[in-house]
Order: sequence, then C-alpha cells, then structure tokens
Amino acid sequence: MRRSIKTALVCGLFVLSTLPVAAQPTPNPAMNAPDQVAWQLFIQANTRAGGSNATFETWASDSDTFKPNPQFPTTATPPALRRPILPAIAREGVQQSGGLLPALPPGIAQGATEETRHNKATFDFIVQNNLYKVSGLKAAFGKNLSFPIDSVEVKANWMPVSDIPAFTNNRVTLAQVPQLYHVNTSGGVQYAMVAMHVISKLVPNWTWATFEHKFNPARCDILGCKDAFGAQTAFVPSNPVASQGYPDCTKTPTLTAMSGTSVVALGSMAMTASTGASKARALARALSMNCDAKSAPAKRIPVHL
Repeated sequence: MRRSIKTALVCGLFVLSTLPVAAQPTPNPAMNAPDQVAWQLFIQANTRAGGSNATFETWASDSDTFKPNPQFPTTATPPALRRPILPAIAREGVQQSGGLLPALPPGIAQGATEETRHNKATFDFIVQNNLYKVSGLKAAFGKNLSFPIDSVEVKANWMPVSDIPAFTNNRVTLAQVPQLYHVNTSGGVQYAMVAMHVISKLVPNWTWATFEHKFNPARCDILGCKDAFGAQTAFVPSNPVASQGYPDCTKTPTLTAMSGTSVVALGSMAMTASTGASKARALARALSMNCDAKSAPAKRIPVHL
C-alpha cells in the first residue's frame, strides 16, 4: 500500500479532545461552534498515523465491520472502495417525495468511488449490538439505540489519479497530484481523495461536516460555501455557471495553528457544509462554505447494509 499526502489543506471544522484547540467561550461547542468542531473532527481523522497514513485509514471499513466475524484492523489498510449509493438510492427517494435533489458525490461521472470508515467506539457499538448482521438489525428495529459520544464515522470519496487533470479542468497536472492530494493505492490503482464527510455523536442527533478538495470544480455550486471558522473568506456564493471552479480557500491563522504539520490533505481541502449549515438553511436557506466545510447536527441513523 502506497500513499502520499502533502499540502492538501481542507477548509473545514474539527474538534478533538486530544488536540490543541482554540479557546471555547461558549458551552456545548458542537452546537454553538459547529464549524470549529467540524475542523477538529477532520483533523482528528486525518492526523498522520505512521508514514503517510491518516488516522481514518486505521479505522474499520465496511468490509471489516459487516461480515460474519468483524475485526478491527491493527494497522492502516488500503481504501475498501465501492460505487457511491447516493445517485441510485437517495436521489430516487428524494425525487419521489418531491424534495430537492442532493448533489452528487464529486467526480462520480469520472469514476470516483467511496468508502466508509468507523472509529473504534463506533465499531464496538455495532458489533456488541449485533448491528453487523441482518438478524441483529431485525432485533434492533423499533428500539432506541444510542451510539457512544466518541463515535465518529467518515465517508471518503476517491478518484483515479489519472483522471484528476481532466476533472479539475486542467488546474492540476498529473505530476502535481501527489503534492496536492492524499494519494492511496487500491487494487493496483492509485487514487486521490477528493472529498470527505465526517459525522460524530457529539450531539444526540449527530454532527456532520463535508469537506471537498479546493480544486473540485463544483464544490460550491449547490448552495455556495460557508465556513465561519477555518476560511478567511467565510462565505463564497455559487457560480452562475456550474463546474467552473472557485478561488483558493485560504485558511485562518487559528485553523493553521490548530492543525500544525501533522495532518494529511489539510492544505487543499475546504469545508463545503456543516452542522451550522443546517441552521443557516433553516433560517435563510443560505448555506455556503468555500473553505468547503459543511457541518451540522443532523438526524442520522447509521444503517449499514
């Protein structure tokens, strides 16, 4: 397994008890400072874990979790990639109910694939409650399940390295990919991470945050990009024409100091939405994060098939 991540800074929100964080003058930061918390969570998941591996790559994949004898990995493992299910299932359901169609995962037309990872707290809860098998899911149906507060899950979207130049409208050359993206190898193919979705149980209904690479051409297209903590430009409106790209996401000094140099892919990533985004949507339906962070406490029941 080979991977390299250098300067892919992500404008996002992240909160970790084990990491140095800025002063938090308000109680319950997951609710009151969601952008900061989102970046802290991102930093936690992407802190280096030996070599160029990121911490989230030492967590359990769906392949590790949902099998007859689940095993939490003892070392970093390559991406366990699958085709995104959002276009086929979620969009159909939303469309049938008359709702607003969600955005497609970045680069899906170019063959991007995704994976889900569960930290140890999440993995243990799933296994101890038999939620990794159909019989356990049936037994849990209708019951009130509450994951532990330190539960974290990530969904990473990847794209073949060879497709990055065309995907970015040639803003990135093939030679630049290892310097600007977190790169990993799966099945003999090199992939670049183009987006990450992070959820945590810091609030009862879970928090969530979405981070996209700054060169994703459509990262702010749907609702714009808003990041009140990590981006020097806190709001970037969507372009009138889709997939044209957006300005660089310059990080704030506070985020830069918080992350240090031990986080993979931080420089090139940006938060697109977060828990705070949901609040903004409820008030004015004006969510936008150019430093692509989207975060919010969201109602989410992790159902894994």
